[in-house]
Amino acid sequence: MTPEEKQEIVQEVLAEIADQSINAELGFSIDTDGYLCVDIDSYEPFDSRIEYLRGTGTQYIDTGIAYRSSLSIEAKLKMESTTFNGEYLFGIKTTLNGTTYRWAVDGGSNGYVSPHFGTVTSAAVPFTRNEWHTVRADYRYITVDGVTVDTNATVFAPESLINLYLYGRSDDNVAAMMRELDISSFKIIDNGKTVRDFIPVRKGNIGYLYDNISGQLFGNAGTGSFVLGPDK
Repeated sequence: MTPEEKQEIVQEVLAEIADQSINAELGFSIDTDGYLCVDIDSYEPFDSRIEYLRGTGTQYIDTGIAYRSSLSIEAKLKMESTTFNGEYLFGIKTTLNGTTYRWAVDGGSNGYVSPHFGTVTSAAVPFTRNEWHTVRADYRYITVDGVTVDTNATVFAPESLINLYLYGRSDDNVAAMMRELDISSFKIIDNGKTVRDFIPVRKGNIGYLYDNISGQLFGNAGTGSFVLGPDK
């Protein structure tokens, strides 16, 4: 949190005091000597958590995490529409010395998703529409609801400066093939350490993914607006 952001919070606290409406949920309290105590680090920069954040096919989020083969993900995802088939849930794509590499998962045909890892496109993995699924993936394996599929990828996308995108694919840091997708949670893990822990939130009527690790809001980098799930 920047000094400017902390100062803004302090000003909000003073305004609350003036209105005699101190809100304990924001970390305000009075100690035994009558001093106001403010837990600035507990302040959350959003109004409410929501059940999910839905992309409609024109939105995407840049996670700020560059792809490397040590990355893995854990997510709770749902697809509803059957009109999107080849577009991507998340991933990257790059071309190096004439060879195209991917680490991405597309929506597949109705009832399936298809992982593209390294230079391999794997067989379809069952993924029923209109149902929530727990998805885990690393450089080679993808697991959906506890069922693991080996993509047999032996050539992996190279270490790169290409950021992983959600709700679509990052083609050398250019968004491509966005799709309709609901995200309830999304973690990015690097060598066993969680580097992004996204949850869907809203600030007013605008949706974001909030990262519990960095304390930052990640908003839509595409066009249109995310659809908000109900408050949690």
